Amino acid sequence: MYKLVRIATMLGLVVLLISASVFAQDRATLSTTDQQYQNLAANGDFEYWSGGKPVLWNDISGAVPTYTQTGTDLADTVKRLSSYSVKVTSAAGTTSQGTTQRITVEPNATYTFSCYFYTLEGNQAELEIDGSATADLVNSTGADALTSTGGTWKRFAVSFTTGAADTYVDIKLYAKADGSGQKSAYFDGIALIQGPLTAAFSPLPITEKGGQAILGDLTLKGDAVVQGGEVKLTGLASAPANPATGTIYFNTGDSKLYVYNGAGWIDLTSQQITYSAGNDLDISGTTFNIEPQLDFVTTIASPTGTLNVTGNIVSTGTITQSRTIYLIPNYENALIQPDGGANRGTLKTSYSADHSYYEWTTNEPIAQDCDIVLRIKLPDGFSSFNSTSPIVIYNKVSNATSNTAVDVAMYDTGNAEIQLKASDGTTDLSSLKNTSWGSGTTIRIGNLKTGGTTPAFTVGGWITLIFKLTADQNDTVDLGELSLKGNW
Repeated sequence: MYKLVRIATMLGLVVLLISASVFAQDRATLSTTDQQYQNLAANGDFEYWSGGKPVLWNDISGAVPTYTQTGTDLADTVKRLSSYSVKVTSAAGTTSQGTTQRITVEPNATYTFSCYFYTLEGNQAELEIDGSATADLVNSTGADALTSTGGTWKRFAVSFTTGAADTYVDIKLYAKADGSGQKSAYFDGIALIQGPLTAAFSPLPITEKGGQAILGDLTLKGDAVVQGGEVKLTGLASAPANPATGTIYFNTGDSKLYVYNGAGWIDLTSQQITYSAGNDLDISGTTFNIEPQLDFVTTIASPTGTLNVTGNIVSTGTITQSRTIYLIPNYENALIQPDGGANRGTLKTSYSADHSYYEWTTNEPIAQDCDIVLRIKLPDGFSSFNSTSPIVIYNKVSNATSNTAVDVAMYDTGNAEIQLKASDGTTDLSSLKNTSWGSGTTIRIGNLKTGGTTPAFTVGGWITLIFKLTADQNDTVDLGELSLKGNW
């Protein structure tokens, strides 16, 4: 069952839709611009029910009544506040039956109890409040039973002072029994407030005037949905101490939102999803649902789910994804170029052991080489090469102890030579002398060899890769498949 609970603000714009019971009175007090008080009775308006009984109300031992939920859209439509009230019914006899709630109190303190009650002709309501050590702090039973004449709701209010040993009170609501048959009484708006004044009923510790400030913790048992307003975290300069699992805070230092998963703080911005106000971004499981327009998403980093877009995709820049180009000998747009030195030998293409490859060999007594020059045009939308595995080539030599090797050079779109790096990203790339295909050699892209600046990769421009195959007499050097990975 759902219920709307209104939290009044200066503009009256915030509504909390809460499914399940919400009672935080023992831990929080809300102060308003007009007054401050706290209804200690939970579910005092009987809006929450479970298993045919009002939530947080219990049977009186030895005097269990019949419960009826009454009010809007029910067979019995009697109610006083909100949507529902409670009707308790006593069986014919001499024992009044009813419901009770135990509330923690302070000793030697003044409290005010109030409620609404309703009885039909021939029926009466009874109520009493007993302290943990002091009986009959309030007693409206027997000859003092309450009667609602004319079938109308009446308000009852009384102040009392707890005893020196009282740590709790039991509020008891009855339908007065007699031998003539079943008797019933209706109750609503139960309130217990510390102090001598009778305040207007509120199921929560708030008033309908002014803004509210929560002094202490607020516990919600159920869901909370804010409609027509904002939820703001003022933020902390550092993570809170002793967090519980599920704790969320906004860090004012790095402007990020974090959640504690029980072991550490998780950066909720790690998906790199950024958005502006006025749009909805719903993330459920591995599915991203964005509506109405994707005009606020800067980057979605490697999503593992499905991106569902309702409406138009509007981008002020370029929408890219990770892509890989695969080249198999003979490479497209490649040519053979002797460098004018020792270039006597044989170059052929072949296939063996699941690999297509170039093979260079010579029977000359000194090492000979052959250059394979490959030109690649950067595609439309290109933004960058992959940072960890931009180039992977398969290669092997027949003799790793000689001059036989593969050397790789790369030039950016401005024809400036780049210092290539080994797979660790730090060590300069050396000659490749693998004796088996393995899983290929990963090559990373560094800065320019001259000047150490960032290479230029202009969309639509051409990059150049030169593979120098060098072989000693009767050795072979093989160059296989090539892949280039980037974002475009």
